Amino acid sequence: MSSVLVLVMATFATVLGAPQDVQDEGAADRGISGRVTFTSSHEDLDARPDQDLSSPLLVRVRRTGGEGDMIRYEATYIGSVEGTFDVADFLVRRGGGPIEDVPPLVVSIASNLPVGHGTDVFEAPVGIEPIGGGNRRLLIAAIALWVAFPFVRLGVRLLRRTEEPEEAVEAPAPTLADQLRPLVEGAASGTLSVDERARLELLLFRAWRERLELSDADQASVLSVLRRHPESSPLVTALEGWLHAPAPSVDEAEIGALLEPYRSLETVSASSSEGGVP
Repeated sequence: MSSVLVLVMATFATVLGAPQDVQDEGAADRGISGRVTFTSSHEDLDARPDQDLSSPLLVRVRRTGGEGDMIRYEATYIGSVEGTFDVADFLVRRGGGPIEDVPPLVVSIASNLPVGHGTDVFEAPVGIEPIGGGNRRLLIAAIALWVAFPFVRLGVRLLRRTEEPEEAVEAPAPTLADQLRPLVEGAASGTLSVDERARLELLLFRAWRERLELSDADQASVLSVLRRHPESSPLVTALEGWLHAPAPSVDEAEIGALLEPYRSLETVSASSSEGGVP
């Protein structure tokens, strides 16, 4: 019974916000909201709190304005049985005390129901689906999604981890040309230090001794071969000239051409000093 009352009061509150469905001033059909307006000097009028489904009327009251010392009210009601009733009988003062200046608010409730239907306008046939059935299904679905969300997220993470990582693009290994370039540029510009000059000579000697199988030859013999060899001669000759007379105007293209034979050679260790180009 309490759930039906809650439903009725909720419907009643909705009707209050929809004046187009309300029958005005003094008459209404059973189950249809009606309303009456009146004025009173009391500022604390409200509907009786003891209304239930056994009440012939269910009444709601709200203030709508005021004129001087008089307060304007609107009483909205729903009749559950056929007959004539005074809405004023369903009013109280929130602070207690008698209601002195509210006139009779007589309303008539008419019935359009068939004869013998009964007097309870809120009767419902047995087997009607509970009002909360749809909401319950939605709530269950929401809970199921909430519970499943962490598992779905975990599955996505696992799938991402099992994906094959993209192959990293390896940078090409440095060549002897890359190793020599800063030293050759320093020799051309005349900024090469004594240690850097020794390192440059050592790199050239070690690279060509291994390539030309001159490991047993002394430095003078190796240098003589390098001056005549078609691949080593251009760079060795240029270095000999730059070390005695730097040429800061040498461009990148010329240095690149001199280092071309060394682009296919691996880098060489220069951990110890060794004599070389004079």
